[in-house]
Amino acid sequence: MKSVLEVAGIYCIKLKKNPHIQFIGLEIHKPSIEQVLKQCELQKIENILVVDYDARLFMEFLPSNVVGRIFVHFPVPWDKKPHRRVFSAAFIEEALRVYM
Repeated sequence: MKSVLEVAGIYCIKLKKNPHIQFIGLEIHKPSIEQVLKQCELQKIENILVVDYDARLFMEFLPSNVVGRIFVHFPVPWDKKPHRRVFSAAFIEEALRVYM
């Protein structure tokens, strides 16, 4: 089973229901990271690697074809700062590369 990328929102219920899948949670919001780590510890969830890193850059480190699913939950749009948006042509290309 390939890994699953969770971007901008990590849901413990999904992790708990799929203990056979390795999740990689990408988050840059520190309070969200702390909350997920605390919940994973309380619920004894071990199938997650939480990474404090920008998803747009993180995927460059992954080899091709290693991700089975990619979920992007709550990306901040940054209307006035297009360079900060999660979704871009480059992001989609990288997502397809690691997914396909």
